[in-house]
Amino acid sequence: MTPTTQMTSAPETVLLITNRSGVWNVKINGRFYGDYLRQEWAIEAAFEKRREIETNGGNARVLAP
Repeated sequence: MTPTTQMTSAPETVLLITNRSGVWNVKINGRFYGDYLRQEWAIEAAFEKRREIETNGGNARVLAP
């Protein structure tokens, strides 16, 4: 019988995109990451950061309206 190996996954990083008074805001795990004047720019920045996190072995999810 072979021993079972347990894979440990990296904790999930949450990138949250919100809009307040016409400014799109990106937060990573509740901490400020950036403000953007267009929704598309905020989404692009969040997904770019997600790719960076995943490239370095992390686990990330983008939450957007």
